[in-house]
Amino acid sequence: MTDEQKMKWPGWETVKLIGRGNFGTVYEIERNIFGDLEKAALKVISIPQNQSNIDDMYGNGHDDESITITFQENLKSIVAEYSLMKKLNGCTNVVHCDDIRYIQHDDGFGWDIFIKMELLTPLMKALPSQIPEETVVKVGRDICKAMVACKEYDIVHRDIKPQNIFVSKYGDYKLGDFGIAKTVENTMGGTLAGTYGYMSPEVFRYQPYGQQADIYSLGLVLYWMLNERRLPFLPLPPARINPTVEGEAKEQRFSGKPLPKPAHGSDDLKRIVLKACAYNPKDRYATAADMLRDLNENFDFVDTQHRKEEEEQCEIQKEQVCPKEVSEESERPIQEMKLSGGFKYKLGPERKPTGEVKSIPETKPVADDVPKWIKFNGKYSHLSGNSENN
Repeated sequence: MTDEQKMKWPGWETVKLIGRGNFGTVYEIERNIFGDLEKAALKVISIPQNQSNIDDMYGNGHDDESITITFQENLKSIVAEYSLMKKLNGCTNVVHCDDIRYIQHDDGFGWDIFIKMELLTPLMKALPSQIPEETVVKVGRDICKAMVACKEYDIVHRDIKPQNIFVSKYGDYKLGDFGIAKTVENTMGGTLAGTYGYMSPEVFRYQPYGQQADIYSLGLVLYWMLNERRLPFLPLPPARINPTVEGEAKEQRFSGKPLPKPAHGSDDLKRIVLKACAYNPKDRYATAADMLRDLNENFDFVDTQHRKEEEEQCEIQKEQVCPKEVSEESERPIQEMKLSGGFKYKLGPERKPTGEVKSIPETKPVADDVPKWIKFNGKYSHLSGNSENN
């Protein structure tokens, strides 16, 4: 790792390189807090990416001042994109961003930008060799939820693809890289190589677009999952793909030729996917909420692993409320139940409830709005005006 690639985040250590893309590098980082390791991901973006970008700008008539101003504007755009992601931090299905730092290069030209975010597993690594339909539905639902949250802030992701979807240890699928690659690409003259695969026709043709472009891209992700990791018009495995075959498939898709059905999946799921991938935006779902509704109405199962984790969490909560070490025959601790009007009821200590009415010495009358019956272990007991005023 070169000096320029070293992690620059106070108090944290670099663990390993996670991945490298066209416009950034991601590292796993950690810190030790009294023996507990806290982990996170750190994305590093450099503006410019290399010296050749500066040489090209000089060749196009820029001087030192205009180059500096250009890179400052690039930085502001990326920080603005980060601010949008921060607004979505409350959404379970959006990658959580913690903080951002940026350091100017020693020569004054450009910046290194560091974005700290939650550590997740990329979708590409998490998927099994045979992808079950319920996993495809779960990915569709979760990313639709992320897009619904985006809609509240008029955010169009513009780059939904498997490489930008991640999964948490709880089984939640999350959308990441909100517009950062797009921002860098636009401001640095980067190539579109590698991004055509999930791009909508209107984006490809530089036409106006909105969230329906994201719906198209999500539809292609689900198509890819159902089609043995192959996009439309590409041969299925074990056939190999070469640039010629890939170019022909792209040309057919962008020409408006109807997509063939994916190789696997139920009729309902294929219908949903093909509607999301319609060539004309007017023929797609109007909103991500509409697509989510169609998925929910046609599929009532949940991801098996997610269901198991929910059940385990319920058992933990049950154990916390009713510890095993407190037997049914043991005495209950004294509990106070605060009611309206300033009244309190003290319950216990007493033996296992039998359903019989317990007589408590009368003190002061019960307020009219205080309930006279209390349900415990499925049986009702009458609280005949037995209260204690504050």
